[in-house]
Amino acid sequence: MKRAIFVVSMFGMGIATNANAQESFPEVKFSGLGDARVSYSSGEPGWLDGGYGKTRYGSDPNGNDEVRLNLSELSLMMNTQFNWELSTFVHAKFDPEQKNDIDLVEAYAKYSNLFENGIRTEARLGIFYPHMSMENIDIAWTSPYSITSSAINSWIGEEIKTTGLEIFIEKEFEESALSFTGTVFGLNDPAGTLLAFRGWALQDSKTTLFGEFPLPPVHSIGPDGKLALQDPYVVPHLEVDDRVGYVVGFDWESFGLFSINSQFYNNRGDREAVIGGQYGWETEFINIGVSLDMFEDFEIFGQYMKGNTKMGGLVHGEIAVDVDYDSFYILASKTYDIHRFTVRYDHFAADDNTLVGYDNNKETGHAWLFAYSADLFENQKLMLEYLHVDSDRANRAEHSPITRVKENQVQASYRVRF
Repeated sequence: MKRAIFVVSMFGMGIATNANAQESFPEVKFSGLGDARVSYSSGEPGWLDGGYGKTRYGSDPNGNDEVRLNLSELSLMMNTQFNWELSTFVHAKFDPEQKNDIDLVEAYAKYSNLFENGIRTEARLGIFYPHMSMENIDIAWTSPYSITSSAINSWIGEEIKTTGLEIFIEKEFEESALSFTGTVFGLNDPAGTLLAFRGWALQDSKTTLFGEFPLPPVHSIGPDGKLALQDPYVVPHLEVDDRVGYVVGFDWESFGLFSINSQFYNNRGDREAVIGGQYGWETEFINIGVSLDMFEDFEIFGQYMKGNTKMGGLVHGEIAVDVDYDSFYILASKTYDIHRFTVRYDHFAADDNTLVGYDNNKETGHAWLFAYSADLFENQKLMLEYLHVDSDRANRAEHSPITRVKENQVQASYRVRF
């Protein structure tokens, strides 16, 4: 209900502004993205199917290799410009893997202004991804480099979406630019649930406003577990404790040489609060991105994330769930005419600090990705990708004697923009 009230009030503000807009406005633009996918997967059942797999499409329930044909996403976006400064953006998508086939991904109002002293300001109010991902910079929060996001940006796409107010300030100098970002937000208290119970994943399914994601069948959150109040799924967009979280960040760019950015996220969650099967999680992390920009038609950049997430009260004198996590990736991409070639290496890990004899969420792993794309026709792109994931996760032992699994996924994607 809180989510619905927020969306309605936000659009009410947009309608009120429209009434006072200049005569040449509003200007409404629609755009969209369709993504048809063929995939081959081996290893184990995927996490979206209730397994422990790290990829979007895993094996069949018996562990046999699986070939699938899917409409992985159909997105529609509407951008309304009310005047030179004020606009709204709405992103809805059809995704049969989500709880609701049709749902909202982002919806916000944006106010931009450029002052005479060269300072540019921007404010966003609504539901939006924070400015963290260096990969997901294309239409509908997709990546132009690959089909599958890195572990870091997969998790941002799943659980880290802010609902609130963001202020951005940038000052451009002769050979560089410096910017600062500050955000206050709510409706993100369960962030950390997937990362603790499932661990990292590499995939491209984005959370929606009223959506949810399944959790693996770990004993601690089962009917007889000590955390049985937790639903077997997580609802990322939810306010549990009525506390306001925040994100602060900066970006420094030296034109033609490099850029560096950093953000600190803290949802200030009450780890003992629980509503309707969803706990509040006390989650914080720092995210750092670096890009080298001195090469023509060649990009190299990476991100590093390190943080901690906690949930629940004391069990035998220890916090129920207390997990440190970290990950980094390095990506290199070369364009030639209509072609793009990309390689990426991921490392990810989680370290459980409490109750490991009962609920061990320790994890280590790495992944290699090789991708090729071609802009075949106007607004049409073919993408081919091979992904290899090697991970060792302790709580797999609850259902199998094997904790280390190697997964391979080959995908072909045909994207159409309209």
